[in-house]
Amino acid sequence: MKQFSADAPFADVALGAIEPLWVLLPSGWKQARAEFEVAGEGIRVKSVAPTLVDAMAEQRPDLGLNHGVWSACLARGFMHLRTELGEHGVSWDGSAVDVEKEDLTRALLTFSNADGQVTCTVPLSKPVMRGQVLTDETLGIIVDRSTRFAKMQQSVAALAATLKSWEFEADTQTLVFKLADGDVKRIPAQVLGSYSGDEGTFLWSWANKSYKPADHEKVLALREQSLNWLGAGALWRPGFFSDERFAGLVTMIAASEMGATGVFPPRMGGALRIYYALFTEGQTPPV
Repeated sequence: MKQFSADAPFADVALGAIEPLWVLLPSGWKQARAEFEVAGEGIRVKSVAPTLVDAMAEQRPDLGLNHGVWSACLARGFMHLRTELGEHGVSWDGSAVDVEKEDLTRALLTFSNADGQVTCTVPLSKPVMRGQVLTDETLGIIVDRSTRFAKMQQSVAALAATLKSWEFEADTQTLVFKLADGDVKRIPAQVLGSYSGDEGTFLWSWANKSYKPADHEKVLALREQSLNWLGAGALWRPGFFSDERFAGLVTMIAASEMGATGVFPPRMGGALRIYYALFTEGQTPPV
């Protein structure tokens, strides 16, 4: 059995792999076991279950997250992790992993093959766990600001109802909306990020090489601020596994922190969605 240190080069990959457990398992889980089945080049989730739950844990509110997508994210994450382990000399057949965690403090992953043999252990240190996306702090903000988010999106919904076409002028950081009645609205905006339904991943604009620095300088400023916030990994990690619902909620957190009036989330064809933070007409998005 190989025992990796807490500073394993693929620790961030391991964190991303286990994060869907925070959605798939009940609030307050402390230990869990996930079993997989290798299918061709991929991995399929057979079962996920807690083996130890804090009896005093509060029930997590229902945020409408898609468990099917998160289960697929779990499989995709461990498929990537299996590749990383193989590159470091570990022969894990993808059968099972046991996870023991203490929120943002630490976690321990124990990998087993079909014959029950433990192949390796991977500990995650506190600095790595700080990057966790699905934290009580993030989920708490979503619940506390749900009414505020709904109010922010009312004007966006009204705009979308009469929308004929739109385009983003990168040079002026402006969204141009052409309405059905012939009216044209120009609204200052910033590109927040994008969600790929095919990959089940969200990517912040500052981590996307297809954008220019001016497209995301305000979002990047928020990233720098959030590095000091507890449980705010969703705001400073370049990208993460997610369902579309959670991706949209995280962009709402970012928009509200930036003083935006709402989020415009057009679908770009297929399973790709782009998120823009909208600001008051004539207002320059704050740095």
